[in-house]
Amino acid sequence: MDTKRTACPECGEPTRLIWTMRRQLQHTCSDCGWKGKPFTPQKQRIESKRPVETGDGWCYQIFDQRGYTVVYSQSFSSRANATSAARVDIKRWTDATGYGKCTAIIWPPRATLRGTRLRCA
Repeated sequence: MDTKRTACPECGEPTRLIWTMRRQLQHTCSDCGWKGKPFTPQKQRIESKRPVETGDGWCYQIFDQRGYTVVYSQSFSSRANATSAARVDIKRWTDATGYGKCTAIIWPPRATLRGTRLRCA
């Protein structure tokens, strides 16, 4: 059984993998209709974390005293640049009428999220 097949043995066109009954994979050819023998794929590791792009660079988000967003900044090349700009904006918005004591969150350009793994009981 050829699990690594990439070309149809009859017409030479690229094959595609499809799921069949009983969760098996099968190589098929869209051009001539050829179907390979279904096979059980190897087990793959299930990752519970993944990287997520959050933007082009470091940025910050400022919230008012009630937790509503006041500012979502442009991207900065470094954390230090984003932090110093956020400090200036926090002071400006905290001094403005009605915003109260503001809070800033510095967001990295990339973060890793961890999911929750659930299994059938």
